[in-house]
Amino acid sequence: YRGMDIGSAKPTREIQDDIKHHLVDTHSPTEEYNAAIFATEAHGAIKDIISRGKLPVVVGGTGFYIEWLLYGRPDAPPPTAAAAEKAS
Repeated sequence: YRGMDIGSAKPTREIQDDIKHHLVDTHSPTEEYNAAIFATEAHGAIKDIISRGKLPVVVGGTGFYIEWLLYGRPDAPPPTAAAAEKAS
């Protein structure tokens, strides 16, 4: 997230200047962002990198986001009626 440089293991500006990073500082903490959005954006970045003859390296984040990237939406049971009502 933009502005969250401490405690996030984000690469420094110097490292980012040396090695191109994608999907860093692209969203504000106040914006909605989730694994589905990440996967869509990551697929686009990966296609772009490959189209330039480069090898994409996916690092960081959580296993949940990587699962979305590699396998799509995970199977999960539908929410209970109480959970669905609480969410709306």
